[in-house]
Amino acid sequence: MAKRPQPPKHLDKIGQQYWRELAKQLAVTERNEKRLEVAAEAYSTYRQASVAIQQDGLTVFSASGTVKPHPCIAIKERAVNTLTKILKDLYKENPEVEGDPLDEFLGG
Repeated sequence: MAKRPQPPKHLDKIGQQYWRELAKQLAVTERNEKRLEVAAEAYSTYRQASVAIQQDGLTVFSASGTVKPHPCIAIKERAVNTLTKILKDLYKENPEVEGDPLDEFLGG
């Protein structure tokens, strides 16, 4: 029996868990290994930004005291865009995979 690939060690717990979920559905190959890693990093960033926004609210005060959008809103948006692109690419290459993790990620 072949040894199951392990997530990169530098990923945090959230990233490693997401990497494992993706690796269960996709064959980990040299071609997609880096994409899985970046997808896991983007998912972890998305989750961390979501928590920060939930804790702090949608707006924060700048150093001068003015209200501005929480910086994590932009971070979360970039992470979602990155993750969406990578998942589309990965699943386009693996049409045999049932379900769509992009739909699951987006709550569809």
